[in-house]
Amino acid sequence: MSSLAKSKKADLSSCATAENQKGEKNKKKEEASNSLKTAILELLLEIMIFCFARIAIKTQSEKIEILMIILSMIDYVWLLNFYWILYGINIIALVCVKLFGTNVNGAQRWIDIGVTNFQPSELSKILVVLFFAKFLMNHEDDLNSAATILKAVGLIAPTLILIVLQPDLSTTLSIALVFCAMMYLAGLSYRFIGTLIAILVPVTIIFISIVVQPNQPFLHDYQQKRILAWLEPQKYASDEAYQQNN
Repeated sequence: MSSLAKSKKADLSSCATAENQKGEKNKKKEEASNSLKTAILELLLEIMIFCFARIAIKTQSEKIEILMIILSMIDYVWLLNFYWILYGINIIALVCVKLFGTNVNGAQRWIDIGVTNFQPSELSKILVVLFFAKFLMNHEDDLNSAATILKAVGLIAPTLILIVLQPDLSTTLSIALVFCAMMYLAGLSYRFIGTLIAILVPVTIIFISIVVQPNQPFLHDYQQKRILAWLEPQKYASDEAYQQNN
């Protein structure tokens, strides 16, 4: 009996060791995944700050350049504590464009702040990354639930709608792509992604086939020309094609 008890005890000890090793392995794997997500998030944020800084530099305003340098030095992890405030600032700024924005060549994208014209949609690129970084961290366990996905889409929708109404299709698409990339990196299921791709690919093909036609009702003329320049850059060797190639 004593020998049998010792054998059972050894088996239990062996199972416990195996479970501990498995737990440690999963923990290290999770830590590596989180580190990768954090690194990619930081890269996305740096890209957004760089793009926004380029806009500031083009204004040749020293005050704006100094402001961007200060903002780039702020710890974004600390900023994430105020993610709902950042979301509100983003929406309010975009609404202000609609109410008080300066109209240039049919597009209302800028606000005159005295020293320069400020384009809130450029700030949106940063604020969207910050907001959804915290949002997705808070919903890591239920990311693939229908409620969380619908909530995320509902939260990004006002930003996309307000920007596309300016109109600024390119910025709308870039923010939408960043949102999709963040959802993927956060762990969105491949089943959902596959279903979404199966829907979006034919819809995109149909949409492009319609908007390249004369007198199409969906896009402005300059937006249509950009798509045509992307499809046929040699035929549209103009400013539109130049923008596609640079």
